[in-house]
Amino acid sequence: MSDALLRRERARVWAAGRDLFLDDDRRLPERVRYAAAAMLRGAVAAAEEALRRRAAALLPPGPAADAMVMPLLSVYDLLDGRGLLRCHRLTAETVAAARLDWLAERLSAAGRGSDLTGRLLDAEGPVAAAALQLVRAEAAARSDRPAPPLSPASRIRLLWHAAAAIRLDVDPLAAAALGRAAEELCREAAAALRPGPAASAVARVVSAPPDARGAMLVDALGDGAVMLAAAFLAEWSGIDRRAAAGLLLDTDDELLWHALRAAGVGAEDRAVVAAFLAEADPARDLEALASGLAAASAADEATRAAALATLRLPGPMRDAAAALERRGSGSRG
Repeated sequence: MSDALLRRERARVWAAGRDLFLDDDRRLPERVRYAAAAMLRGAVAAAEEALRRRAAALLPPGPAADAMVMPLLSVYDLLDGRGLLRCHRLTAETVAAARLDWLAERLSAAGRGSDLTGRLLDAEGPVAAAALQLVRAEAAARSDRPAPPLSPASRIRLLWHAAAAIRLDVDPLAAAALGRAAEELCREAAAALRPGPAASAVARVVSAPPDARGAMLVDALGDGAVMLAAAFLAEWSGIDRRAAAGLLLDTDDELLWHALRAAGVGAEDRAVVAAFLAEADPARDLEALASGLAAASAADEATRAAALATLRLPGPMRDAAAALERRGSGSRG
């Protein structure tokens, strides 16, 4: 057996062993695993297509431009084979997107449709327009999502790696255009870090009076509009939307209940949220969920603020702190 075959066989055995001995409560549902894998392929394909099209547009018409849009190698296979897709941030974002889609489908399947859309239609123009944009975008994403909604940092990393892979497939003239295309696309991705009209629209959407917040959050979850629910929770509790979406998935439910209290969601609506999430996700520990609800309800303002302090940091600072902790524990990525 050749060295290459031996390495591949060892890798397969190692992966199978990890999966075999993984605790059930840490194993992803099969549907989520397949969806996350498809999303990762979609993310690579989207980066490759954007790079090839932009680079071809920068080249004069001719063989080099034609070759740019007719790939001879698999960028995904090359990056995967070199281990460049096994990045902690990229994996976390892809799996989170797949889990959120799965949760949204489970919530929708429960048939608790509300009149949330109707109420938003009756609201003032900017509120209705922004909220409906979010709801429709989420529904469209669930029906056909070729790639996950990656953070700007992950998109930039993926664009550079994809550009390096495509470079092996083109001549030096085309490689120079490819470099310029990558720079342009990365600048565009970095610009997404700055708040834009969409963020302002979300802020207007969630400016609901405190006594209406619980009902709106419950209705959003009942409709399966998970990202709309996350937008509500984020704005009302002072954490960012990515952190809020993570709380809807997190098995450490106590943080979610602290955030809901900080958002002004009452005890009755918190209990409804707990019931919805428990029914949608069988992996949730009902005893832990009830315990978290009770602990958060009994906590004072100082305890709640301390519990949410990290989630109120800017997203990039939280990512840096998490990376520092991983490096301190000896892990990589």
